Amino acid sequence: AMDLPSTGAPGSPAALAHETTQAEAARAQAQAQLAQAQAAAAAAKAQAEAARAQAEADEAMALAAAEEEAARQVQEQLRAAAAAERQRQEQAQRETQKAAALSELEAAEPARAVEILRQTAEDAEIQAAGWAIVWRRSDAGPGMANAYGNGVAAADGMAVVAAAMRQHAGEATVLEQAFHATWILCRLGDKADAVAAAGGIAAVVRGMGAHVGSVGVQQFGCGVLTNLAFNSDALSAAIAPAGGIAAVVRAMGAHVGSEGVQAHGATALNNLMFKSEPRKAAFASAGGIEAVLRGMEAHVGSAAVQEAGCTVLGTAAMSDSGSIR
Repeated sequence: AMDLPSTGAPGSPAALAHETTQAEAARAQAQAQLAQAQAAAAAAKAQAEAARAQAEADEAMALAAAEEEAARQVQEQLRAAAAAERQRQEQAQRETQKAAALSELEAAEPARAVEILRQTAEDAEIQAAGWAIVWRRSDAGPGMANAYGNGVAAADGMAVVAAAMRQHAGEATVLEQAFHATWILCRLGDKADAVAAAGGIAAVVRGMGAHVGSVGVQQFGCGVLTNLAFNSDALSAAIAPAGGIAAVVRAMGAHVGSEGVQAHGATALNNLMFKSEPRKAAFASAGGIEAVLRGMEAHVGSAAVQEAGCTVLGTAAMSDSGSIR
């Protein structure tokens, strides 16, 4: 066995030196640990400060984004409010213009009335109300026009009303009033020819087909075809291949309960097939006989329906030579 080096006897210089060395080593170690702890604390503090700074930056960014979004929403609301106000003002202006136009129509001379309706051609409300004013001011009895109505027709009114039918083919309210006015205005031959020349036949048949459920469209559509066919065989010949006979029969079938549709429809059919074997055949093949009989049965108390029904059945039964089939 080996003996360990001796540090000397207690209190000896060697022992004191050893103790001093140990104390210095312990102090150095403590200082190192303190420095390490201080470094760790500084690092933790720096990390905490960095985290706080990041959080503050994130919060600032979020706040800025929220403020930007709020500002954007405010701008959107302001724009929407401005647009709504513009629309309100435009609507108010349109209403004012419409009221002025209709007020003027109530008293305007025929040529001026036609011009107003021409200038407001795109406005469905004015067209519907305007042509209603025209037919009321023109009415001289069933299907007849007075001097005012004749003046409207003479001022190119037939072309303007036909244009209204075409432009507003999807508006039943416009068509009903335009058809009603045309029924009154085109009682005489030259006016009927003007309607046909302006594309009125196709417009009426198309409008009746688009609005089968509208009693007014069907009644006055039949009325227009009645007066067009009454005026010339050439117009009757043009109406039939355009689908006029089928349109009238369809109207009568769809509105059996309407006295007006039945009376106008039967009269239209009578005029359309008068003295024409091919059109009488078209009337029969379209179900015209059955439609007329259903209408007469539904309106036994109506002299107008019974008279028109008997007349059309008599016309259908008579050959072109005048003999009964």
